[in-house]
Amino acid sequence: MSPKSHRPASPSTPPGALRQQLQDLLRDQYREGLPIMKELTQNADDAEATKLRFILREAHDDLPEGVPPLLAGPALVVANNGPFASEHADAIHESRGSDKSGGSNAIGRFGLGLKSAFHLCEAFFYFHVGGPADGRQAPGFVSPGAPSFRQSWYEDWERAQVGDPMGPWVERLTDELALESAQGEAWLALWIPLRQRKQDTIHCLTEYFVGDDVGGFANELHAMWPGISALVSGAHHLTDIRLRTPGREERRVAVLPGASRLWRSLEGKKPLEAHPVKLDLDGETGRAWVRGR
Repeated sequence: MSPKSHRPASPSTPPGALRQQLQDLLRDQYREGLPIMKELTQNADDAEATKLRFILREAHDDLPEGVPPLLAGPALVVANNGPFASEHADAIHESRGSDKSGGSNAIGRFGLGLKSAFHLCEAFFYFHVGGPADGRQAPGFVSPGAPSFRQSWYEDWERAQVGDPMGPWVERLTDELALESAQGEAWLALWIPLRQRKQDTIHCLTEYFVGDDVGGFANELHAMWPGISALVSGAHHLTDIRLRTPGREERRVAVLPGASRLWRSLEGKKPLEAHPVKLDLDGETGRAWVRGR
């Protein structure tokens, strides 16, 4: 049986105001495409994760009875192996009304990156999978302005907490998402249901309906791959990033053992000349040149 679903206290900001704040932020401070992936990558690095997976999933109809139907649609799953405790679960919910300029370190860790994810969706789920069962946090569902917006989605989620129909499904996610769980490694998986016109075209946060053309979004992700893979060169913790999309070969970038990293060289606040980081990019060894600031 999975842990009881995380139910945070209701935010003090009115639901409608939260949505308006988020819409303004998405319009004024974020762009679609690579900036979204950069923010999600930065979140994983802030979480001290060493591994990050972007997994695009097509719609399917094999959900067990009682599991929220929203999980059957096309989705982008963003999984990392950073530590995840109860305060981090609280921070995910609090991040709907916060940013990295204030609040706790935990809230800052999830602030901007999760807000950028709303370019792709109207709500998302998170699951803590792999590792010892007694160390996992409960799954959660996050939507700005809850519960007055997308009421049926909340009702589906509440029903899924009765009798634990999601437990066996969540248990399968580690294998289904092909997440390595060697030595009891646990993963935080953000399940981002891609926005579709059939959900709603009037009250959407943005008009970026990537769920209506999963193949086109896969092409976008592969076009972004050079920019995504370059992020590992200057990361503090990440050493392995992978992209998986239906019917296409996995993309992978990894820092090779013994390779220098930019952040480890920033000692004494001395300026750095450009220096190489040795990488394995899609099976080929190469070097990325990074300039210190």
